[in-house]
Amino acid sequence: MFCCCLSVPVFLVITAIHSGGARFAESPRDQEPVEGSSFSVTCSAVGALFLVWYKEGSIIPGSSQDYNQSSVAVGSTTLSVSAAIHSVHTGNYECLVFFPDTSMDSAPFSVNVKYIDSVIGIRLAVSGSNCSVAGGIDVPAGCQLSFHCNPPDGYPNTTLVWYRNGDILQRTKRVEISEDDRGLTIGDALFEDSGSYQCRASNGIGITRHSQTLTVLVRGAGRGLRFLERENMSSCEAGSAASVAEGGILQLSCCIVDAVGIVEFQWLLAGRTKLVEGGRLSIISTGNSSTLQVLGAAVEDEGVYCCIASDHLSTIKRNVSVSVMVHRAIVEWPPPEVQGREGDRAQFDCIASGRPVPVVIWLFQSTPVPTSPAGTGLCDMGNGSLLIPVLQQRHSGTYLCMLKDPPLDIRSFSLTVE
Repeated sequence: MFCCCLSVPVFLVITAIHSGGARFAESPRDQEPVEGSSFSVTCSAVGALFLVWYKEGSIIPGSSQDYNQSSVAVGSTTLSVSAAIHSVHTGNYECLVFFPDTSMDSAPFSVNVKYIDSVIGIRLAVSGSNCSVAGGIDVPAGCQLSFHCNPPDGYPNTTLVWYRNGDILQRTKRVEISEDDRGLTIGDALFEDSGSYQCRASNGIGITRHSQTLTVLVRGAGRGLRFLERENMSSCEAGSAASVAEGGILQLSCCIVDAVGIVEFQWLLAGRTKLVEGGRLSIISTGNSSTLQVLGAAVEDEGVYCCIASDHLSTIKRNVSVSVMVHRAIVEWPPPEVQGREGDRAQFDCIASGRPVPVVIWLFQSTPVPTSPAGTGLCDMGNGSLLIPVLQQRHSGTYLCMLKDPPLDIRSFSLTVE
């Protein structure tokens, strides 16, 4: 009878399958591993004769190089993969369980390997009157620029974002982005449309990108006023943030290129206050550069500074956010020797000053104090205070309060609980 059961034709066995039968002790669940990572599923059933793994209706051999199968108990089997590959392991699976009474149960599940391809395509088309341009990237002003991005394959589906010179492109009257984000159209191209265009695709697993440089030629008007970029700088800053120690020298510079005629500079603070020389402030503008200098920097010198450069054709601006660093230190702390009574509540404070606002942490017997009193009975409240809700003998010892970040500043005291 046993041999007869094993030789039942496949079409008869299938009619006896009950998907998700109640006799399963553990059913495999759907899997979404990241490509290259491992995953495993276990299938077990009470009273099973044997279990078989299937993928897309075909048996997974026990000796397959793409899968590992193991069984640590009767009626239980585990299917595992050491490095998931989307083209190999994505699909519909099931665990078939054969019982001695010739009946079968099926536990279906799916595997979707998360991945993103590295191949992404981008192309540019130029249209308009007198806009036939060899090479496709050097175009006259006034043409229409049409980009198209072919997203890479991936799971989950990828989303596309367009960038120019590292900044996300937004929809405007001249800049149109298709609903599926694959198409980018710029009408009546201007010089400021020049730059490095990128189509970036992501799906939470990774980001892949492709870039193409576009140069728009403005006939008879020069290339246009622009700031000197960081890779070409000597003494000029092109960053968006700067910091200076209190009492130090704050110095900001901006340099421009491709100017037409005489360039005029001015500096603003907070976008509205025009800065003029005097006292601690000096401004030196020569040719195509301007430098602002503040002696003895103070907290009131913080803010957003704006360099404005103008020539006969255009005006450009660059903002730099300035912060003043004030020396950080612990200014108040407990006395060297402290006594307390068992059962009392105690709080010790370490007060620090400086900019940015310093963070104080506590240590007891060289061990960091937790942020909850559970277990140790000690609590670092996160505001420079140490709380001991109920003093105990075990709380006697040496305590340290210190700044979390440089500069190093430590204060200590000894607590005796009587």
